[in-house]
Amino acid sequence: LGLSQVYGTLHQSGGAARIESSPGAGTTVRLFLRTTDASLKDQTDIAAVQEIEASRATVLVVDDDPDVRAFLTDSLDTLGYEAVVADDGPAALRTLERIVPEAMILDFAMPGMNGAEVAKRVRERHPDMPIVFASGYSETAAMEPVRTGRSRVLHKPFKVHELQTALADLLR
Repeated sequence: LGLSQVYGTLHQSGGAARIESSPGAGTTVRLFLRTTDASLKDQTDIAAVQEIEASRATVLVVDDDPDVRAFLTDSLDTLGYEAVVADDGPAALRTLERIVPEAMILDFAMPGMNGAEVAKRVRERHPDMPIVFASGYSETAAMEPVRTGRSRVLHKPFKVHELQTALADLLR
């Protein structure tokens, strides 16, 4: 997902990254994570989420990273959703001229138009469109003007059941 996203995730979790590099010897990257005494998430919550039916809702996936798009598309298919993809903001807006999906998954950091700019344009035409903002960055203040009760923020990397929970909540 990129070094900046890895660093952001580590930093949010109280961790750190150390990078050592020597010419001719290579690079060593060490990731340090905090330990916790917390127990694992209640398995009944996960089971409840898995029981939610997607009813083949169409979800527009907007992300400039082809690997992330592939992961999201595969995850949505597994969960029973129909994915339509766009590789940047302008492509997403063109797609919305042809179809109106039930929800969107929108990357925040994209070249050209960022996720907040895309969401602003989407909200002008579809004010109630459920949007899941996917962000690898800890700074999400730029999303606040376009966030409504019909949106969620998922911090990359996120788990499939977190995506399912966010979509299920927004589509209810």
